[in-house]
Amino acid sequence: MDESIFETCLQFYNSDKKVPFWNELAKRFNYKTGEQLRSEFKRIRKKRGIPSKNQFEKIDVENNGINKDSNDKNIENINKNLKCTTEFNKDGSITDERLIEISNEDSKTPDFLMKAHGFDESKFEMISCRNNYWEGPISGGKQVFFQSKIVVKPKKSIEISFNDIDNFFKNFNGNQSKLIQSTQYKENSDILEICLADLHIGNAGIYNKSNLNDIQDKFNVTINDICNRIKNKKLEKIYLVPLGDILHYDTSSRSTTAGTNLESTELDFATIFNMGAEMLINGIDRLSQIAPVEIPYIAGNHDRTLGYALIKSIQFYYRNNKSIIVDCDILPRKFRKIGKSLIGWCHGDMAKDKIGAWLQSEARKEWGETYFSEVHAGHFHVQQTVAEKNGTIIRYLPSMTNIDMWTYERGFVGAIKSTVSFVWDKEIGLKEMWFSNI
Repeated sequence: MDESIFETCLQFYNSDKKVPFWNELAKRFNYKTGEQLRSEFKRIRKKRGIPSKNQFEKIDVENNGINKDSNDKNIENINKNLKCTTEFNKDGSITDERLIEISNEDSKTPDFLMKAHGFDESKFEMISCRNNYWEGPISGGKQVFFQSKIVVKPKKSIEISFNDIDNFFKNFNGNQSKLIQSTQYKENSDILEICLADLHIGNAGIYNKSNLNDIQDKFNVTINDICNRIKNKKLEKIYLVPLGDILHYDTSSRSTTAGTNLESTELDFATIFNMGAEMLINGIDRLSQIAPVEIPYIAGNHDRTLGYALIKSIQFYYRNNKSIIVDCDILPRKFRKIGKSLIGWCHGDMAKDKIGAWLQSEARKEWGETYFSEVHAGHFHVQQTVAEKNGTIIRYLPSMTNIDMWTYERGFVGAIKSTVSFVWDKEIGLKEMWFSNI
């Protein structure tokens, strides 16, 4: 008996039809007799765990007078009399079959079906499902049910959700930052620019895969070095600039935004997100004790989506802190005018012949008002200063991240792990340039 014949028989079986219908259906489907069709239907119905009308009426009598208005209780008791099974398959998937009470619309929604079967949709994904619609008598009238069978499998990596982000900030020093007094602030004094190029949180590298906290240690050493260098300086502002690729991957399958699969640690979405947020917040809090801090979002090629969500979350955390500005404009490149200097920031994955041209065209007004201009980029994990092009100095900056397969294959294994900082004077331009080597 094929599926269409069975569904038609089930529809007639559960209808209010008072006259025999098996002979009528037998003629339609070319069976010899109505009894032959009825017997085959009964065998398949029992195999699928669909109860008979008499079984429903028996259960209804047993429940009579007990929780008459509780559909959940009725379904629970009915399920005890049905074939409700959960099977763990060799391929890692799970098959679950049971009676559920849902609407026609809900029967087409995978997340709702998984919840009805007791699976967390953030941890499992549905492979297939089959729902048989029918009605049965319940105390006080009729009830619509589905005999539902689904096959699910665990997700390879649990994806981060908005609830994960909310929970992180609830558990991280309250739900927003406290206003911190900047002790070394002075108007019209120097501007400090700290370029965090290619942190790649979640990249354990090819040499030390077991040290998952390595990047946190390097970040803390870098912030300590910078704070020691400026402990006797007066500053008007600090730009903390993540030059893209804060996180190593962008998807639950551990691939970049474009889909390139990566070798990485076993850290999942939520773990690397939380690690990145905690690192940056701790660093921002320390720097804001010295001077007001601004953090611009710069898009990378590894984490264009999740990196933006990370910076956006940090903006939310500091939303009521006037001494900390987080620029979440979706444009992937940013620039700032610092006195007579114009500084542009980008990730560095664009064509090299365009790396300096964009600043002149996108910051046309500021270009005409300044004498000095530089573009600071990352992407290659090595330090390289390109000769001036049309009056703009191009600097590719090093990274503190571990050596991964990409950098190893390109021979960048000798690059010094470092973070570069710049001190800008509003009149004379670049005043100092520091390397916080790891």
